[in-house]
Amino acid sequence: MQEILKLEEINFKTNLNINDVIKIVEMYIREKEETYEIDKKNILYDIKSYVTNEPVWYVDVIPLKVKEIWPEAYSSLAISDREGRLVYVQNDHGVVIEKF
Repeated sequence: MQEILKLEEINFKTNLNINDVIKIVEMYIREKEETYEIDKKNILYDIKSYVTNEPVWYVDVIPLKVKEIWPEAYSSLAISDREGRLVYVQNDHGVVIEKF
């Protein structure tokens, strides 16, 4: 069974803390040539990702120029809690569009 938790529902020790996760997200968006917004209010923790079979953090990001036209067109960055790195990106439909 897949279990995805909101940040406030995590009642156990994780390898990464929220600041570590945000730093990884910021490194990813720094490499892009446009300005992004990070949705820090809806960070999720997936106990067993269907892609990696390990725990991942999900953080939604969206380019500001896209948000003006299509505010739901966010991407979800999946950060491995075990490895401490970005492992894949999903589009707003949950389809993996990039793997690392």
